[in-house]
Amino acid sequence: MAQFNAIISTISLLDLFDMVIVAFVLYKLYVMIKDTRALALLKGLIVMLIFTVISRWLGLNVVYWLLQKTMTVV
Repeated sequence: MAQFNAIISTISLLDLFDMVIVAFVLYKLYVMIKDTRALALLKGLIVMLIFTVISRWLGLNVVYWLLQKTMTVV
């Protein structure tokens, strides 16, 4: 709990403002692409990113290399 309080005490008003702006922009982007093909594309990219991280974590070098090269092209 002390660690949590230490982190919270270091957040400034500018940091909060920054987080609100980022949340607003992400929300507007989501609303804009909701129910479009872009949302399906975004979901696919997120799945590929997750698989890339998992393959790196598990030490699957060939799978990681292939996914990394694919993500570079995308």
